[in-house]
Amino acid sequence: MTQADDDTLALHEAAAEWYLRRQDANWSDADETAFEAWLRADPRHGDALRALSRTWLDFSDVARPPLALDAAAQGSAAAEARDAGAGPNESTAPAWRTASPSTTRPPQAPASHTRPLPPRHARPRTRRPWYSLRSGSPRLAGALAAACLLLAAGGWFAYDNFPTYRLDVATAHGETRTLDLPDGSRIAVNMDTRLSVRLYPRRREVQLHQGEAWFQVAHAPQHPFVVASGENEVRVTGTVFDVRNLPARTTVQVREGRVEVRGPRDCGEPAVLTASQAINMGSNCARTPVYSVTTDMVGDWREGQLIFRRTPLEDVALDLARYLGKPVRIADARTRALPVSGFAATVRPQAFLESLPDLLPVRVARDADGGYRIDPAARP
Repeated sequence: MTQADDDTLALHEAAAEWYLRRQDANWSDADETAFEAWLRADPRHGDALRALSRTWLDFSDVARPPLALDAAAQGSAAAEARDAGAGPNESTAPAWRTASPSTTRPPQAPASHTRPLPPRHARPRTRRPWYSLRSGSPRLAGALAAACLLLAAGGWFAYDNFPTYRLDVATAHGETRTLDLPDGSRIAVNMDTRLSVRLYPRRREVQLHQGEAWFQVAHAPQHPFVVASGENEVRVTGTVFDVRNLPARTTVQVREGRVEVRGPRDCGEPAVLTASQAINMGSNCARTPVYSVTTDMVGDWREGQLIFRRTPLEDVALDLARYLGKPVRIADARTRALPVSGFAATVRPQAFLESLPDLLPVRVARDADGGYRIDPAARP
């Protein structure tokens, strides 16, 4: 258990102790002063106490299950009734056993069971409900244990799902950013990208809403790092990789380490990638086979260039269109599959696009909307 876990449990224990002490009839002005000082010391103290109060209030409507002590208590009550001359038909069962399920507070005990209280109590004694917090009540143990279990579970859930660090980032066209996270990880954010970072006590999560990001994840096996991109998820503990979230697919490329790429839950086993491997994940569980890339292709855009090594022209067109800010269209299926090798500067994507006829049997023309169209070259 970490120090943060210990601090959270200690906070809940202190809140429970103050809650119980305040129910005591001997609560004094000095106790109240100390209690107020404890509340002022940390805003979390009041939050923990209010959570405990809500839990305890909910317990007031819960019927207590039978306990082993009930049999002994019932026998003792029966003996008392015989000593007091109770009739053989009078019920000696505990009041909570005979109450209807909808009753939230048991009725008062019969007059023959009422005992005088010390003079400081002005009112007649009534049978306390099972959830009474008075010191010494035999009904306290079961209620307190159950309430503490619920409080601990609820507190742990809140603790484990409340981020200790959050960041939302959006980059404009032509803008890139580098993020240094508190855990030692680094994220390079490409242009036209939106992502959210959330660091929790036991896990690290990034939601890549659109665009592309390069990740250098600090090694922490007990704190997995998860990148969600559309329907897909990339899970690592420490590695270097790039994720691109396009409208029709997610592309993952690995430079160092090992990653798991998962589709939706019903899409079978995850794909496992190691260094110099990549995969394209589409919708409806579609995926390409794992394919090879060179390490300099992973996050190449960070150096201001795009590296293509026998990359299908369709993928090249998608990359160039992102930097152009205009569509690049290829109508012919055979042309889309042509392999391309070369380097394109991210600041001048049109120069590489217009040089394609020197590399491939294609024609490149401008469209009226400012985009480009790639067609097969005319046969001689």
